[in-house]
Amino acid sequence: MEQAAAFPAVAPTAYDLLANAARMRPGDSVLVHAASGGVGIAAGQIARALGASLVLGTASSESKAAYARQFGYDHVFLTTDFEQAVMEITAGRGVDIALDARGEPTRSQNLTVLAPFGRLIVFGDAGNNPEQPISPSNLWKANKGVIGYSITSLSQTAPQLVAETVQHVLRLMAQGALKIDVSSVLPLEQAAEAHRSIEARTNLGKLLLKV
Repeated sequence: MEQAAAFPAVAPTAYDLLANAARMRPGDSVLVHAASGGVGIAAGQIARALGASLVLGTASSESKAAYARQFGYDHVFLTTDFEQAVMEITAGRGVDIALDARGEPTRSQNLTVLAPFGRLIVFGDAGNNPEQPISPSNLWKANKGVIGYSITSLSQTAPQLVAETVQHVLRLMAQGALKIDVSSVLPLEQAAEAHRSIEARTNLGKLLLKV
């Protein structure tokens, strides 16, 4: 029951980001920001299941980085140091796919670590910082792309696509290739405490309320 409660919408989102938005192919290298969050722990495992050659992540603290490393990641770097670390670990090539829901300044930094034909997938704006315009001419000159994703709008405009993704996710879970980590289950009466934990960004994985 905990897995059933925890996998929407983080697991379908992670699958869509990689398989459909980024058109991931076996052998691709992947960078996932906020690797210790719900989407992050699912994305690390799904990238591995889809045949990624290298799975990298970022986290805001060393404790979160250590937690994320359990879920398919080869390396998890601190967000403040990720540009140099990614280029070093890839011998200067960069990554094929970057998943970003942080927003600026991380979003623009991602473009510097994309390999030729690399894809930046944008699916949120947690930082809520001012957006930096992305010039189309800079993209085509660098052979890089930016793609947006929202499971909320997709469920409204193409619900059949979300249904297909959920079937893929459930198969991965049934095969044991994907597990959603539930770090805490609180009674419904403590919903306010759950919100405080999320707002303070102290929670890891998924936090559930028990009815």
